[in-house]
Amino acid sequence: MKQWIGRFRRFGIWLGIWIFLFTALATTAQAHSQLTQLTQLTGSVALSIQMADIQMADIQMAEAPVTSVQAAESEATGAEIFAIHCAGCHINGGNIIRRGKTLKLKALQKYGMDSIAAITEIVTNGKANMSAYRDRLTPAEIETVATYVLQQAETGW
Repeated sequence: MKQWIGRFRRFGIWLGIWIFLFTALATTAQAHSQLTQLTQLTGSVALSIQMADIQMADIQMAEAPVTSVQAAESEATGAEIFAIHCAGCHINGGNIIRRGKTLKLKALQKYGMDSIAAITEIVTNGKANMSAYRDRLTPAEIETVATYVLQQAETGW
């Protein structure tokens, strides 16, 4: 009798495991199907939003002077590039790796890095603990982020 009870328990455990796995797979398949539908819907909505953004940009460019639009785009792009590639070590112009080597104006002047050319050089080729970004950023992006860093340093971050 004890043997049958043991076998029944083992069978019940295995049955429970199989039911759980089957339910998980069915749920995963259903979730995948819903995710596919959502992705297709999201792609359509994103395309519509992009088209609307392009139309709005055309309207704004027609209304605003070219120089102010270019300056705003450059500043936003510099901030975005900095947030993605630089802020991990240089949050708010600081330096989490080496305290004295910050992006504050006083430190930049002390180390001769207070020009766009100098900042572009170090971002491009790196130096000591600073990684080179020539393989990750285009020359235009490097110059944009260098301009952004110098502007932020001059305004005190």
